[in-house]
Amino acid sequence: MSGRRTLYQLWRAVYPVLLYLVIQAVVSAIFAVALTMCVRFGWVDNYLETYLDSMTLILLISALIGALIFGLLYRDDSQRRHMAPTAWQESLLWVLIGASALALLGNNLMNLTPLAEVSESYQESSAALETGSIWVQIACVGFAAPVAEELVMRGLLYGRLREIMRPSWATIFSALIFGIFHGNIVQGIYAFALGIFFAWLMERYRTIFVPILAHISANLFVTALSDSGLYEMIFVSAPVFVLVTAACALIFAVSFQKLRI
Repeated sequence: MSGRRTLYQLWRAVYPVLLYLVIQAVVSAIFAVALTMCVRFGWVDNYLETYLDSMTLILLISALIGALIFGLLYRDDSQRRHMAPTAWQESLLWVLIGASALALLGNNLMNLTPLAEVSESYQESSAALETGSIWVQIACVGFAAPVAEELVMRGLLYGRLREIMRPSWATIFSALIFGIFHGNIVQGIYAFALGIFFAWLMERYRTIFVPILAHISANLFVTALSDSGLYEMIFVSAPVFVLVTAACALIFAVSFQKLRI
């Protein structure tokens, strides 16, 4: 009986992640069918080009649907646990600074490896996230996706794993699944590192709002640097790259220490 209960609890923790993948697949399929009809009626000329250019929009719609569903599930879990959140408003600035610094640090360290160049799935994923207008990208990558992913990964997955194992193990497993969820080695390693920090924030403050805001800050910061062209300036010379990377590591370390207090 105990074994069956443990398996049920594990399934209960993991199935929201699978459900999110199903939501993305269904939205993508519906969009493909609708696009096919548009091509047949002559409203769209090129099916493949239009579909590829709409990937960020598809992810945005999936994230909005996911955020609604997983938000309701998280609300039910929170009401059942009766856990009072720790005061976090005064620490918000350090949360945002720390998350942004860690995001840039992770990007810089990954750029030191050849993984980005040899991973076709990473290149395809990066290209997909750059489709559509800048406003669609910001809405998706900057807001909707972080909200949906945090509700799934930290609100549901981490929270439910936390009920059956130690916080350290729940942190590692939820971050690992978060990395696998991204579908390629480059984003997987990056997401695993951020997932550790986001899960720690969830444990520290006992509310999903903190990791959501941290995730939004990290994504918006990196997106703003990339779209503005400032990120390329980091690579103008080795000293500049080392200085920026070291500064990010120092800023994150200071932020983490402040958040521990």
